[in-house]
Amino acid sequence: MAIPSVWRNSCKALKEPVARKVIAHLKQNTPEWLPRLAVREGKRLRHRVWQPGGGYDRNITTAAALRAEIDYIHLNPVQRGLVAKIEDWEWSSAHWFAGIRPVKIAMDNMVLTELARDGDLTTVVKRKGAGEIIQ
Repeated sequence: MAIPSVWRNSCKALKEPVARKVIAHLKQNTPEWLPRLAVREGKRLRHRVWQPGGGYDRNITTAAALRAEIDYIHLNPVQRGLVAKIEDWEWSSAHWFAGIRPVKIAMDNMVLTELARDGDLTTVVKRKGAGEIIQ
């Protein structure tokens, strides 16, 4: 089953504004990081936030699979030892999912709408300790 175009377009639409905010934040607060993100495309020098390529593609066809992917992404900084709790990662959408406001990057409520339509309203999961997920 193919990924619905609404998801594909949403992911694409999220990446560019997020990248712009990340670059602006780095320019203002830690400009020494910018050379690490610099790539030359012809004569143009740009800062790349996202890795090139398609990544590890897979079809997400259920709300449960989507929630599992979101939780996996949220746990990455904890598992790498960068933060103690998922909410400690400044750029994580975990803040939004946990109902913490304000957030640096607001999510589109479409995510919750899609999950609710699939019957999975447990997307906003309770968390304890160092990023453990309580199902």
